[in-house]
Amino acid sequence: MTVGTASTHTLTDIGNAIRTQAGVATTYRPSAMAAAVTALDGTKAGAAGTQGYKTVADGVLSSQVFDGIAAAIRTQNGSTTRYRPAEMAPAILALSWDVGLKLRALLLATARWSSTTATGGSRPRVPP
Repeated sequence: MTVGTASTHTLTDIGNAIRTQAGVATTYRPSAMAAAVTALDGTKAGAAGTQGYKTVADGVLSSQVFDGIAAAIRTQNGSTTRYRPAEMAPAILALSWDVGLKLRALLLATARWSSTTATGGSRPRVPP
């Protein structure tokens, strides 16, 4: 686990990207950002709220935070790209999902299933 200095601007950009994709105004701690990226599914809850930059420019942060966010982005987009912290917010904003309606089941009212046939399978029985 490496500990280093991180720009609060980078974290704010990542948080704003998550808020934009989720359609929420939630404030995220750096340790919760990876889970928030993983939870994105393309269904926005409402109007996104963005945060402005803080007066503190830098802070000490574990590399595990950025490793987790990068892994969550890769999980979402199926990529093997290694993201630098400054590349994470654009990568989150570029995520997209197919949220259209999909056929889940086809129900037919004209056939009923009969008991097991000699071959061990079932076959539809057509009503008279």
